[in-house]
Amino acid sequence: PYLKTFVVRSVADGRLEGTFYDTPIREGHLDTAWGAVRFAFVTEDGTGVYHTSGTLENGRLEGTTHSLGRGFLQVWSAVRAE
Repeated sequence: PYLKTFVVRSVADGRLEGTFYDTPIREGHLDTAWGAVRFAFVTEDGTGVYHTSGTLENGRLEGTTHSLGRGFLQVWSAVRAE
């Protein structure tokens, strides 16, 4: 497994704040309107912008990250660290 930390610092008024891949989240949004927690945000590093989105269901996160600068789409999943 390739493990990286996703830290959620705050969720308020539909906004999501934290870090992903040790990079600050920008433009974080959260929605609970369709029976699950869905979110999207942007991060950035030296290669460019990453668009990440995901869903929290049954204690598990699943999502995708699209790298504009590196030209890839990565599927990922996560569980809460102990």
